[in-house]
Amino acid sequence: MKLARLSYAEFAGTANEWRVDKCLLGDVNLLVGMNASGKSRTLNVIKALADLVCGDDKLHFLSGDYEALFDDGGRTVQYSLKYDDLQVVREVLKVDGADRITRGPSGEGRIHAERVGEPIDFRVPLEALACVSKRDALQHPFLEPLYQWGKCMRHYPFGSPLGKDSFIIPAPGRLTTELNLKDPNCVVALFRKASTELGDGFVEAVRADMRAIRYELDAIQVAAPLSLNLPGNIQGEPKCLIVKEHDLSGGTDQYAMSQGMFRTFALLIHMNYAQLKNLPSLVLVDDVGEGLDFERSTALIKLVVNKAQRTGVQLVMATNDRFVMNAVDLRYWTVVQRVPGGCRLYNYENARPVFEKFQLTGLSNFDLLASGYLDSMVHAE
Repeated sequence: MKLARLSYAEFAGTANEWRVDKCLLGDVNLLVGMNASGKSRTLNVIKALADLVCGDDKLHFLSGDYEALFDDGGRTVQYSLKYDDLQVVREVLKVDGADRITRGPSGEGRIHAERVGEPIDFRVPLEALACVSKRDALQHPFLEPLYQWGKCMRHYPFGSPLGKDSFIIPAPGRLTTELNLKDPNCVVALFRKASTELGDGFVEAVRADMRAIRYELDAIQVAAPLSLNLPGNIQGEPKCLIVKEHDLSGGTDQYAMSQGMFRTFALLIHMNYAQLKNLPSLVLVDDVGEGLDFERSTALIKLVVNKAQRTGVQLVMATNDRFVMNAVDLRYWTVVQRVPGGCRLYNYENARPVFEKFQLTGLSNFDLLASGYLDSMVHAE
């Protein structure tokens, strides 16, 4: 299932109002815009919805109003959720236009029961989502695609450490442990788990991807740090990621890697595991390419886009880096512009003539954003 359109608002009608109107998404998407335009916030809105509908998170913001449209293999799934003061005000789920859940502020509602063949009444706590509380694969199978979409979402803030400052202390006699696979910082434990479950095929896939970005690695392992003396009060033997770079005699542990190299390494560990386990439905990558030079950021973008296209995963990236912008086809662009009370988004879906005219200018992709061309053309339309 793929997210086709999303609108969101919080604190509507107040001085604190912020909204995203009709965020239209395709299979591959790059959100571009100036600093503080709303790119990261838009990704966080998508992540928050995914975490809510699969039960991985509860309401903890004071206000939210989502209108989402999904494509589920040709079927349309519409999901509407509004809450205020940590209580659900409205929740509606429709499949191909037919009501499947309708619920109001009292916690009472109606849900279609497959085995009964008609809607039945229910009541859930005011702070609970019916799509989570009433999940039942026999009576309410229409909830499963929404649940799986949320459960398999992955969000990687590329501009963050992505676990570079973390390590693991393996439990004696246990090769793998339960992991929160949505946690982008669990990369050491994830590599250990993946190499145990999937063997050399996983390790070679990571090495091949790193090689495509001009990081030539002869070997990867989880072992004691080489460059860092960890505090002596730690119980157990800390382990971290260590690589053997082709042009170096010794090993390089994660603490000695550059930020750009480690972020790339961590992202590819996560993405290869998810790909080989057939897990992700949606991959969000914020600040993609941050800390990389032109050649490597371009190579990383092409690699990630190709992976998404081969596997059918929906990919949404965000950047304000001109190298990244120039590496991604304008057909995948969504320009995020800050406006009073929120942000407005433009792409090939809702502003095709503007994008097509710009391509005839011969300017670089980045100039669409930097020159003010989009503003002038949209206002002239």
